[in-house]
Amino acid sequence: MPTLGLVLRQPVLRGIALALLLLGGLNASVFPYQSLIAIDRIGLSHGAYAGLMVLASGMAVTTSVLLGILSDQRFDRRSVALFTAACGAVGIGAMALAPGVGTLILCHGLMVPVHMSLYGQIFALSRLATAGRPRDRDAIQSTVRAAMSLSFLAMLLVWTFAFARGADVISVYL
Repeated sequence: MPTLGLVLRQPVLRGIALALLLLGGLNASVFPYQSLIAIDRIGLSHGAYAGLMVLASGMAVTTSVLLGILSDQRFDRRSVALFTAACGAVGIGAMALAPGVGTLILCHGLMVPVHMSLYGQIFALSRLATAGRPRDRDAIQSTVRAAMSLSFLAMLLVWTFAFARGADVISVYL
């Protein structure tokens, strides 16, 4: 528990933990259900969905590397983080407002994979924020990463109860 207190007292570490809490909740809301939505609700074939996942994987790797290099060279991590967060918001928002094949490709093939580069940026910031605390670094890293796991699990429980009460699977985008 002393590490949790340290994380909560430090604004940067608190922000990192909050960002990971939110990303964990987003991941638990969207990723377990995206194949169901793509195939059963939107009507993609299994092959088309596999192609979409290949596109998403390539986009995620490419943007993570390129945006990581860009933020390291320009030291403008905030702009890169805001851009990637906005990509996630636009992609997820588009699916919430107008689910369809084109929106699904935009969201899961382009925007969300760009958004996922935010993980690397957050973890890089976390390493930078703990550089002056070498003895506490591993415990701090474990604590902030646990935030993502905690919210992932909690959000899965939320959706379990929501679906049991009749929520539509598309509502995960809300």
